[in-house]
Amino acid sequence: MITARLENCQANIKVAVSAPKLTALAIEADASSVVIGNTLSLKAIATYSDGSNADVSAAAAWTSSAGAIASVDKGAVKGIAAGNATITASFGGKSATQTISVSDAEVTSLSIDAESVSVMAGKTINLTATAGYSDGTSADVTQQAAWTSSDTAKATVTGGKVKGLDVGTVTITAAFGGQTATQKIAVTAQFAVALDDQTLSMLGYSKTEEADGSKSISKDGAVVEELVIPATFEYEGALYQITAVRAALFSGCSGLTSVTIPEGVTSIGRGAFNECYNLTSVTIPEGVTSIGRGAFNECYNLTSVTIPDTVTSIGSFAFNFCESLTSVTIPEGVLDIGSTAFYGCSGLTSVTIPNSVTSIGGRALFLVPHIYYNGTATGRPWGAKAIN
Repeated sequence: MITARLENCQANIKVAVSAPKLTALAIEADASSVVIGNTLSLKAIATYSDGSNADVSAAAAWTSSAGAIASVDKGAVKGIAAGNATITASFGGKSATQTISVSDAEVTSLSIDAESVSVMAGKTINLTATAGYSDGTSADVTQQAAWTSSDTAKATVTGGKVKGLDVGTVTITAAFGGQTATQKIAVTAQFAVALDDQTLSMLGYSKTEEADGSKSISKDGAVVEELVIPATFEYEGALYQITAVRAALFSGCSGLTSVTIPEGVTSIGRGAFNECYNLTSVTIPEGVTSIGRGAFNECYNLTSVTIPDTVTSIGSFAFNFCESLTSVTIPEGVLDIGSTAFYGCSGLTSVTIPNSVTSIGGRALFLVPHIYYNGTATGRPWGAKAIN
């Protein structure tokens, strides 16, 4: 009831409000054909007397005139055999039809589209598989394709949805209609951290210093001699990736005899393993680009080291007085070798300098009897006055 008042006068009127009536039903289709084994989505759109529209696909009753050719469920039409079928949607006393043609075209190609080529551990991304057919058409076959991951410990995939589990790179493969497609996905950690005193503690290690100034690394009450640094670790429900070794972190840790640095680390800080007198071997992974000043200074018992191809800079004093080193390969790609980098490495009999080197500091190779240059430049292309 609507009431109007003016001073001492009042008027009332009853108004009947009725729901808008359904006036028409139509089917919306992105395409009128589907390949055998694929699905096509139809929508039932209702139009009302007030001019409004509504998607009633879920509420409508759907039927197919030829269930052996195409089936339909809530608007999802699946091709079963070659031919034509009339799809009918009924709702509120209205109906609409759409003729669907089902073809037996062959799958000639398959491709994967990725919303991203990386995913954080614990998160998901979506991949889409698209099939190309001999009749020139294409279709989204993400749900119909068979999906596999090259390493389910790093990432899993279901229906094109990739979930990251652990840091690394996996190859995701989709297979459909005799065709396959692949996509590399990088799984990243939730947090990237440098290895420092706090990180060591998170890993369960402790560092102690003796009265004579020497230091040691311990875990579970035992002194660690062979240290294997993990690439990733979980702490309080989060996944961390180690990307650097902090300056002076293991300086003076004379108890260490071997160290394995994991993939993912890109830099070794200044003096990181300085005066680790009993260190005999170290593994430096591909991906490290810089070895800091004095990183392995006075590691007297270090007998071998492999410098990866990714390194571009070797800092001053990096291997200073590593007297037990008998061989070292400086890879193509190194640009700078700091002063006294290999000073006092009396066990080295020869070193070859690659063509890529543009700068070598003074006395970088002091006491090395034979130095070879594997390049084409004349004179001293690295500009040093005296390197040995």
